[in-house]
Amino acid sequence: MFVTALYVGYVILSSSMKMASEQTKLPEITTIESIQKEVSRGIERDYTKYRVTSYDLSFDSCGKKTTSPDYGITSTGFDLTGKSIANGDRYIAVDPELIPYNSMVEIVFIDKDYEKYNGVYEAVDTGSAIKKYDRIDIFIGDFKQNKESQEVVDFGITDALVRILPDS
Repeated sequence: MFVTALYVGYVILSSSMKMASEQTKLPEITTIESIQKEVSRGIERDYTKYRVTSYDLSFDSCGKKTTSPDYGITSTGFDLTGKSIANGDRYIAVDPELIPYNSMVEIVFIDKDYEKYNGVYEAVDTGSAIKKYDRIDIFIGDFKQNKESQEVVDFGITDALVRILPDS
């Protein structure tokens, strides 16, 4: 599936982006300030406010030990083993009734302290704490440990504006 073009402000970011699962790294695209400017100019986007948390592949986050045969395998069968947001891998856990699996999702954090996480993510997972709530979990990485990483702990809970990109 391809995102043919995405307009942000006055710039076309891509004319042909592959999905993240096809190993193409997606660019950071929007800030809360750019959304506010667009709204003031009459440009509207379909954003929904979500509560955002994070997770890794630890037992604390996923309930699977590093020695488990299904370690790193998401509810969709996607393998997160060895992946990390620090390497440009951008995946999220969602309620598939609200955001369909494999959708490309733009996330723009309201709090500027989270701006480094702004960007486009692929919906590849879900979790029991996600279902039936306007909540998204951002995958931080595979740290090959059973205890949650400090980055997941430090991430905490925040809010973001979210929209499913067309043609995803």
